[in-house]
Amino acid sequence: MRVITLNTFEEMFARIANGHGMLNDYGFGPSYNIGQDAPMKYPFLWIEPVSTTLLNGGTGTGTSYLTQTYQFHFIVFDKINKGDGNYNQTSSDTDYILKTIIAELDQDPYWINYSLSLDGDISFEPVFEQLTDNANGWQALLTFRSPMWSTPCNSPITI
Repeated sequence: MRVITLNTFEEMFARIANGHGMLNDYGFGPSYNIGQDAPMKYPFLWIEPVSTTLLNGGTGTGTSYLTQTYQFHFIVFDKINKGDGNYNQTSSDTDYILKTIIAELDQDPYWINYSLSLDGDISFEPVFEQLTDNANGWQALLTFRSPMWSTPCNSPITI
């Protein structure tokens, strides 16, 4: 089993985003970097790493940290046309896009091979008239749970 890293998550998220028929762009990193390298093509998915946690199983055997979680903000934006003629449509479409991404994450065989699972309920929050392009969308905080595969046997530490 390969150890999961942020790069592994980014590769898997990119694969899903690039295969999604309703998305035109994808980005990963702090949300303040949206559009910094190049203008984003709407609608797009942006994923922002939030935190990672090692869960203490409390076994007292030296193998207490056997599970880890990663949290990411998933944000889907679509551009509002001048005059707001598509205001409701952008909100509806981005909600649908985000739900299809979560359905894929929940059932994707690649994720299952990493023993990843979504953890807990997922609440969506609307995002209105954001960015310099005046975009609407939805965001959700997703938590992924996986075994912690790092051990003294596969660690780069030598003593």
